[in-house]
Amino acid sequence: YFRRGDGPDAEPATKLALGAFATAALAALALGFVFVFDKGVLTVALSISALAAAYVATRLDLVALRYAVAAMGFVVLARLGWEPRIVGEALGATPILNWLLFGYGVPALAFGLAARQMRLVGGEDLPVRVAQSLTILFSGLLCFFETRHALNGGDAYAQNSSLIEQGLFATTALLFAIVLTRLDLRRASPVFNIASMIFGAIALAVSAIGLAVFANPLIACDKVEGGTFFNALLIAYLLPAILAAALMRMSRASRPAWYVTAAGVLSLALLFLYACLQTRRFFQGADICESRGMMDVEIWAYSAVWLALGALLLLYGVWRRAQGARIASGLFVLAATLKIFLFDMSGLEGLMRALSFIGLGLVLIGIGLLYQKLVFARRPPPGDGAPDVV
Repeated sequence: YFRRGDGPDAEPATKLALGAFATAALAALALGFVFVFDKGVLTVALSISALAAAYVATRLDLVALRYAVAAMGFVVLARLGWEPRIVGEALGATPILNWLLFGYGVPALAFGLAARQMRLVGGEDLPVRVAQSLTILFSGLLCFFETRHALNGGDAYAQNSSLIEQGLFATTALLFAIVLTRLDLRRASPVFNIASMIFGAIALAVSAIGLAVFANPLIACDKVEGGTFFNALLIAYLLPAILAAALMRMSRASRPAWYVTAAGVLSLALLFLYACLQTRRFFQGADICESRGMMDVEIWAYSAVWLALGALLLLYGVWRRAQGARIASGLFVLAATLKIFLFDMSGLEGLMRALSFIGLGLVLIGIGLLYQKLVFARRPPPGDGAPDVV
């Protein structure tokens, strides 16, 4: 009845009435779903009804219904907060293909499509940003609970957390930060901007608390799963270190300097932990607890590994003209130098001590030559014949 009077010259009360009736119809539909369905089916039904409401809002140009879509998102969020496992004890132990995938995946997809539909028609307003935020939140919760469920035999509320699990948490957070940063570069959005920085902070917290302390096999004395080289340390430390470096490079033009620096420090710290723990895994086997002693060759190997990493980072920094990589190289070489003079001099004897000093000398000579020939090379300018320092 009210749509009969809708048009370019319609009274504002007409649009208001249309929005009120459409919102009331959506609320009645949601209540009906609550009364009829439960658990996972209710979550899916509410999400799909919100997507349908977004379609109606864009077709009829009903601003009130756009806000109702955002309100439906908070209803779904409250439902998931009531029982994060979607179906409770009936979730089972099947990894990935379980009710978590539907209970979190369908809302993430539904509100993502709703945000896109509303943005294309009515621009990026508050309901669109709420729908985008809910999409990111549901996607993050899906990855979190699926990881917990898969690595704890179906128990998403398990009290313990393994090294691989903490590594996957850090990896997931960094992937979210990278993807959201990429989306923000393509289409500037405060939601993508803030969410990418939040996920970066989550990755930093997981690495500092979980990977460096509580799940660290050197401190926790848990055995490292896997073989000598292809083991849990790859997933927990090396993969996040690479992703943090990628995040640092991608964030230089779009994020604050402290965020870029934090990503670089995180990458360097994880790489350092991986080098140390993998070296110990090579000599000690799966049990690398700190209570076990160290042989002279293992003590020497740490110096060699740090110097090798410093040399590789320097070569990469010169090749890619990356000052950050050269600074990281200097830190590794400095750490190896301090260790050799402060520890190896008294902790090693005979051949191992000699090898430490010989290796350090050769690396320092090589670094000096590399800087002299490539970094600080003198090249003739195009004008006069005076040399110019590059």
